[in-house]
Amino acid sequence: MNQPLYRLTKAILSGAVIVAISKFAKRNNTLASIVHSLPLMSLVAFIWLFAETHDKALAAGIVVTVLLYALTLRLLKTAGVQL
Repeated sequence: MNQPLYRLTKAILSGAVIVAISKFAKRNNTLASIVHSLPLMSLVAFIWLFAETHDKALAAGIVVTVLLYALTLRLLKTAGVQL
């Protein structure tokens, strides 16, 4: 793929996630907080890394991210934080 076009595509798609979250915030702050707390940018970074390197660790990275997110939610619940 053409490098400048590829970089532009990455920037536009990554920026679209941020714009979507800010649009959610204008309508529903709670929904925006939930979407913002998801590791979307990490997943996007994993996908870009896989597209560039074709590394087989993409699935492992996604699994670790999901597990750590679940652990964070459990720790928050244990600490008495209600979501």
